[in-house]
Amino acid sequence: MAKRNNSSETRALLIALGFGVFAILGASAIAAAPRPASKLAVMTAPWAGDYSALRVILSAGSSMVSQGRYQWIAVAYDDRPDLVGRLYRAGALLVADAAFVSACSGLTPTRNGNDK
Repeated sequence: MAKRNNSSETRALLIALGFGVFAILGASAIAAAPRPASKLAVMTAPWAGDYSALRVILSAGSSMVSQGRYQWIAVAYDDRPDLVGRLYRAGALLVADAAFVSACSGLTPTRNGNDK
């Protein structure tokens, strides 16, 4: 009997752990979701070449606000609502809210004093 009780406790613990992981990932996805007319972190593949994030931003017809230590991550700003789609069409691997990414990675969302 003790073995069966231990098995149900383990199962309950795994279900609770799975729910916790799901809740954290869901909250992170919501926080990182790009919002129109905000600063967006643009990420390209690290092997895409020099200044790949800048090339994507310029191809999308947007402006680069700043770039961190990696050339495959940069911050873009544009007040047109279709910026996220344009960035993906230009080759972005991931587009996320710059404030969220900077909190997690140390990427500075503004370097040139442009606080739109």
